[in-house]
Amino acid sequence: MWSERTSRQSALLHDMMEQVDVDLVNAGKQPLGLQLERAVRACFFCRHGKECREWLDGSHRTRENAPEFCPNRSFFSAHRRQSTTVRHATSDPGRPIRRQVH
Repeated sequence: MWSERTSRQSALLHDMMEQVDVDLVNAGKQPLGLQLERAVRACFFCRHGKECREWLDGSHRTRENAPEFCPNRSFFSAHRRQSTTVRHATSDPGRPIRRQVH
């Protein structure tokens, strides 16, 4: 039971962090990684696993923020990757190129 739940919740956390573009490296560098550890624990004990999977698999995937029911919504928002949009002279003028800013 625990290993199944651990696998399921770990997959949800991973997928959500990818969806909302969390900078995991920098999130883990916070004092002793405690914020990240709390986020992992909050996800493990979250009772919205079904809703989370539906949100990730559904049309909501275009959203940039985690859903309202997510206990890690503020953590994800605080640790999103910083990105900028720039245009190169040689690139298609209508197509922005995204660069990560660290």
